[in-house]
Amino acid sequence: MIKKNPDHLFNLRKMSDESLRDYIKRFKAEKANIVGCDDQIVSSAFKRGLPTECELYCELTISRHQTLVEVFATAERYALWDDDRISTKEADQSRQAKRMASADHNLRNVLQQRRGTLSSLSRYTRSWPK
Repeated sequence: MIKKNPDHLFNLRKMSDESLRDYIKRFKAEKANIVGCDDQIVSSAFKRGLPTECELYCELTISRHQTLVEVFATAERYALWDDDRISTKEADQSRQAKRMASADHNLRNVLQQRRGTLSSLSRYTRSWPK
């Protein structure tokens, strides 16, 4: 294990495609590589790694004097909310994809029926006397 400087934590950022839960796990794993790190530095680095538009960033900014345990407890609550938001979004996308597939299938059936009607109509009109 390579010993890292506590300043290393300030280089960690939550990636845009990363869930809050994954960022927490990654941050804690990096923190585990640092021996004797001050909790206030860890709290500041964790908050600094969040995007400013993140609700958790706002919460941690408003509630400034939290212990590290409280910071991570707050983060875990927000992670539950983030997990729910992500699963709801995925379920909505899945439902929409199924609706689109069903609509596409229905459209193909209608077009096939019309082609069949046109083809039989064409055969019928060819047999008309001239």
